[in-house]
Amino acid sequence: SSMNTKLSAAVRGEVLFLIARCHRQLNDHESAIIAYRRVVAISSKYDLQAILELGHSLKDAGHYEQAIEEYTGLMNSPRAAMSAEAELNCGQIYRAIAHRMILAGNTQGAQTAKQNARKLLLRLILLRSDPRISPLGELGHLELAEVEQELGKPQIAIDLYRELLQKFPNGPHATYAKAMIARKGNHHDQARVLLRELNGQNIEPQLAYRVKHQMADLGLTP
Repeated sequence: SSMNTKLSAAVRGEVLFLIARCHRQLNDHESAIIAYRRVVAISSKYDLQAILELGHSLKDAGHYEQAIEEYTGLMNSPRAAMSAEAELNCGQIYRAIAHRMILAGNTQGAQTAKQNARKLLLRLILLRSDPRISPLGELGHLELAEVEQELGKPQIAIDLYRELLQKFPNGPHATYAKAMIARKGNHHDQARVLLRELNGQNIEPQLAYRVKHQMADLGLTP
């Protein structure tokens, strides 16, 4: 009967979604991509979340153009967290593209990719500073500060760290912003103290990666 067909499609969608997630956790990106695409084709319940996670799997597999396509479709989603996550990941992809182009000796292409990252991250921090979608707003500020630094605008980078401190005064991202402001003012001892403090905390992976990198740069062993 039609009721059974509806039910089986819903159940199939849920099962496929869980399978896709399992593949993703096992870093089997290509299998995850196939499963997510099937979810999007048959399930309205999971379609937006599946598109977002499909974007992540494409990004992790290095299929940057396809990932950008999936993320772009979510940027006007009524769900702020989903739009923010799409913008953040898309900005990160353009930064990765810029890095690839620098290695290939294409300076002009790298600049264009960085400008694309800048546009998306600017959109993210202007439209989505709701603390309920933390840490997406904070990460948007950090990514954009790094892009501005790479584009030769260190003062704008410092302003962005200060803006992060104003908008999100509590929490580990604010401590990291303080450490970066200290570094840029050549107060390296102060920066070391703040980074050590962060290193002892249980922080989200993207911030943890930055902390380790800055510590190494300042000659600290984690």
